[in-house]
Amino acid sequence: MASSSAMFVGWYNSSNEPVISQRSASNHVQPSVSSSQVFTHVSTPSSVSLLSTSKLSFSFQIPISLISTTAATSFIFGISDSAPSSPNSASSNFNQHDTYGVFSLDLSKAGSSTGSTESTSVPILVILHGLFMFLAWFVFPSTAIFIARFLKGRLGHLWYQLHVGLMFGGTGLCIILGLAFVEVYVVQKFGLPSFHAKLGVAIALGVYPLQILLGYISNAKFSINRKSIPWWDQLHWWIGRLVFLAAIVNIFLGLKLADVGHGLLIAFPVVVVLVVAGFVLAEWKMGAAHHVSGSTEKFVRNVELAER
Repeated sequence: MASSSAMFVGWYNSSNEPVISQRSASNHVQPSVSSSQVFTHVSTPSSVSLLSTSKLSFSFQIPISLISTTAATSFIFGISDSAPSSPNSASSNFNQHDTYGVFSLDLSKAGSSTGSTESTSVPILVILHGLFMFLAWFVFPSTAIFIARFLKGRLGHLWYQLHVGLMFGGTGLCIILGLAFVEVYVVQKFGLPSFHAKLGVAIALGVYPLQILLGYISNAKFSINRKSIPWWDQLHWWIGRLVFLAAIVNIFLGLKLADVGHGLLIAFPVVVVLVVAGFVLAEWKMGAAHHVSGSTEKFVRNVELAER
């Protein structure tokens, strides 16, 4: 932040009314209250559409002298999830922003048909990000887990090929595509990531590679004569289950962040419940199948043993 840059900060007070304060910014320190407050608090125009998920909104006017009328003016914005120390005071201190970004405004093109506008294709990137991440973290994992838990004896070695294909090929490719779309659109527009993005990165770039490694170890150390399930197999199972649950939560957070409307926010939990019901039914009717050698050389719960 350049020294003495004009900054306008706003929050809600204890009466849920906006408090706006003009500050003088200087690098990464608490901005001081400006001696002259040049803005005017105004009502938000009816032509402005706010997201249904908006937590804070306010409008104000500033002198035209603060903005170039012959070229584009660059702006920086910041958002914090923390309330200021004294919400009722316009001179209150506040925490550093959690999210920030940049945008520009070119008044020289105001009212001109040649002025810059948002591309109508931009939201498609968000839709594609959501679609590929839904495939990566719900469709493919739920299918792969179902195959690994219930269909070993019925599919033979094919179960392993399908499991690896879905989780390594399907999920891996969709992660790459999903992250590419979000990098092109969301990160460039909104700066530091939201909790949804942070959790997504932790899952995709942290836990997912660990799961691939554990899966490789489980296969490499597999023995048809083993008498029990080794700890690395069980660790692979439980990390997979927990990350699947975390991914479900993150998908829901992504839907809320994208402001998709009530339809999808209701439909997704319904789909989750149906999938969980399918797993419960399969557990009851089919039983889990594990590679354990015994006197009868069969799977646990009498599912026929099949070599990988």
